[in-house]
Amino acid sequence: MTSFQLLASLLVALAILALWLAPRIGSALLALGIAAGYASGQLSGPAAVWIGLLAVACYAYVHESPASSRRVLGVRKAAGLAGIVVLSVALSLHVLPGFHNLLIQPPTKLTARSAPYEQWLNFDKTIAGLLILGICYRGLIQTRAQLAETSKRAAIPAAVTILVVVSASVASGFVQWDPKWPEQFWIWGGLNLLSTCMSEEAFFRGFIQAEIARQLGNRRGAALVAIGCSASLFGIAHIAGGWGYAGLAAIAGAGYGIVFHRSKRIEMSMLTHFGLNTVHFLLFTYPSIAPPP
Repeated sequence: MTSFQLLASLLVALAILALWLAPRIGSALLALGIAAGYASGQLSGPAAVWIGLLAVACYAYVHESPASSRRVLGVRKAAGLAGIVVLSVALSLHVLPGFHNLLIQPPTKLTARSAPYEQWLNFDKTIAGLLILGICYRGLIQTRAQLAETSKRAAIPAAVTILVVVSASVASGFVQWDPKWPEQFWIWGGLNLLSTCMSEEAFFRGFIQAEIARQLGNRRGAALVAIGCSASLFGIAHIAGGWGYAGLAAIAGAGYGIVFHRSKRIEMSMLTHFGLNTVHFLLFTYPSIAPPP
């Protein structure tokens, strides 16, 4: 990794942390990260256009203007919603031109029983999650009292989620007991938390689930519908790993959704997601049992 690549990655990571620690400088850090991304070759051509369009879509969706008519407001919100969904999915699938993501970990077998895994530094997916959290989501934890209170509400559903998903994964033959402490853990953990977990929870729970619940309001079963929709879409998003993997992802998504609903804080679903991934990485075959020769 070159110095500019490292700088771009560091600036984006700081922009994510600034959502909690220093919101006023988050935009400046992101802008510097994008500039460093161009300087390092991680970004080129139209990358800034896609980032800008997603930012505009987020602002269009959340901005309330008393001077706008209901019809104009409805059209703007519909356009913003469509833009957020389409652009976020496209960025997460790495199909938009201008992004040159870095291969941090080439295909590697952590143990003899594990299938090979690789890890990428995905600029596009990470930026999508950052913009959704920074613009669309309201209610990030700002005080220790908020953290303590929401942790109490999240602790039991988070623990149950991890236990259920791990048990289902073992029972289905997807993973098996395989404890280890690989040297890659710290790099894997940082990328997994600040890119994978942050981006996926921002979109599926912080946006999809939260907006469905908001639209349904106090209707009976609103929370169940919102959790079910976000979990189902989360499972579909993992269909590339096969139907079994998608099913496990849907179960995990339901758990993350329950944690989010109970705690009312996106941080708790992010930490539950990261906790499950960490248990998987350290204690079981990762990413799965190696196929027979």
